[in-house]
Amino acid sequence: MNKARLLAVAPMATFALLALPTAAFAAASVTVSPSNVGASGGSVTVTGAGFGANKSLVVVECANLSGQAGCDITNLGSATSDASGAFTTTFNFKTGTIGNGTCNAGDTCYVTAADPTNPTDKTNQAVAKITVGAASSSSGSGSTSTPTAVAAGSGGGADRNGTPVGVIVLASIGGLALAGGAVRLARR
Repeated sequence: MNKARLLAVAPMATFALLALPTAAFAAASVTVSPSNVGASGGSVTVTGAGFGANKSLVVVECANLSGQAGCDITNLGSATSDASGAFTTTFNFKTGTIGNGTCNAGDTCYVTAADPTNPTDKTNQAVAKITVGAASSSSGSGSTSTPTAVAAGSGGGADRNGTPVGVIVLASIGGLALAGGAVRLARR
């Protein structure tokens, strides 16, 4: 994804946070495999379906769905859906402090994917649960965990306050872009 393009649309996403309806996402879905990671985190496979064709997407981890502050906006992944709206990407899932929460042993956390160029398009936003387990003593050979997804229409695409997680991600990116612009202006 072109960084300049992302920074160009990010300020618009910040203001869209207040204007969006609170309905859950309808079409897109995301799964994470394995759906249970060890206490030290690691690489997971994020698979999406039902997104628009050839969409550039942002992937982010959240400790909770209480709002923007619950997400790690410094650890963004990216993916591009194919012509059928599907994608698969790897994402570095971190443990410890994530936003205003934690993703430690026993915690349920979230991975979300969203289209940063169109924050009002709820059909291109989805979230999946991931559980942090105990430290693993195996050498990492295979996983028997079943991927988990939050079903469309179940409220899984919206946080507890009704703000879509994708919009939270986009608002975070917009805030970072605005802060970056202010730093750039200050250096002139």
